[in-house]
Amino acid sequence: MNKIYTILLSIAGVISGIIASYFVGKNTGKSEEKNKANEKVLKVANDFKKSDDIINNLNDDAVRDELRKYSSD
Repeated sequence: MNKIYTILLSIAGVISGIIASYFVGKNTGKSEEKNKANEKVLKVANDFKKSDDIINNLNDDAVRDELRKYSSD
């Protein structure tokens, strides 16, 4: 009877270890996805900031010249 309890306890330990490793792996994947998404957001924000700085540094004449480049007249 004692051997049966030992075997059942061992099986329960193995199963709980498998379940725990599954959930740890699942959470690790989610954290990697969040990090990738955050990197993309930071890149877009930095690009926007750079373009905003460029626009703020242009004076009226420079803006007019840039617009003339793209106008059809």
